[in-house]
Amino acid sequence: MNRHAALAHIRAITFSGTTVQIETDSINIASWLDFDFGSFIASGGEQFNVRILVTVADPALHPVPDLRETMRGLHFVAFDYGTTRYIKYGKEALLIYDYARDEGELIAIAEDIAYERLYLACLSRIGIRLDKQGLHRVHALAISVDKRAHLFLMPPGTGKSTLGLKLLASHPSLHLVSDDTPVINSKGDVLPFHFRIGIENPDAVASVPEQYKREARYGNKLKTLIDVRYFQSQLESNAISPATVCIGFWTTSATPSVVRANWLTAVAYLFRDCVIGFGIPQVAEIFLRKGDFFEKVGIAFSRLRAALALAGRSRCYKLYLCNDPTKNAEAVYNLFSQTRG
Repeated sequence: MNRHAALAHIRAITFSGTTVQIETDSINIASWLDFDFGSFIASGGEQFNVRILVTVADPALHPVPDLRETMRGLHFVAFDYGTTRYIKYGKEALLIYDYARDEGELIAIAEDIAYERLYLACLSRIGIRLDKQGLHRVHALAISVDKRAHLFLMPPGTGKSTLGLKLLASHPSLHLVSDDTPVINSKGDVLPFHFRIGIENPDAVASVPEQYKREARYGNKLKTLIDVRYFQSQLESNAISPATVCIGFWTTSATPSVVRANWLTAVAYLFRDCVIGFGIPQVAEIFLRKGDFFEKVGIAFSRLRAALALAGRSRCYKLYLCNDPTKNAEAVYNLFSQTRG
């Protein structure tokens, strides 16, 4: 990737041996990285594994070779040329990724569009490197109680973050492992991943000080993002043993309820939320490549092994939620009390 001039703002994001260096011409993009990846921002001087250059400009002005499409999604078309992939997001953005060097160049017409593509690309490249280490992300809320992890598996947009926020605010003894993507290893241990928290319900964040909040739009959704450093004293810092896997469901009932489930139930939903990776920011247009079928099969089996280990060491429950966040949080806290020890 050739640049005519150095980009002014540089950030390095480090997690479990992977460092992603981002270079951008936008101070806003740099500040959003500081906010969202605050727990991962390195002090500087680290050797990077992944490098992404970001500029705000018209992607139509960047030349692309004459190529035939390799894959297509709802919002993108991808073209391959050797080890380089060109990903066009309509007229809004262009990502050029060189897999041989693990370097990308992102050009987008606006800062918010550039940033949305950037943070997803960062999470995708970190995720694939974690997979190769035998560390796998689960789409779940994870809360630590007495150094044991409780995982809540729920589809995107169904209230994981609101539940987590309510639990942390109401019970200072609880610790956050991850709001959205805890990491598990082959033994089923749970590792923290402290990315910013996203909440759609503005009433749920009213008590959070303004310096720990920012608003961002994702498609037609406006979210309030919370810097996890607001919960600095409640952040789990170590790999811990699992305690429960809870599968969340919405109901029309006025009160929530918790029902014991079997091991196979936990495995089925972990297959969805870890092995397949439903809800995990994998970014198919970056993650999937022609010719790496056997590598991806190996990753799938590694994910399955970790998911089976997690399920085998956990109690499984079905959590039937109502529309009252306070009642839901108290039902979950009562479950914590029952499963201690």
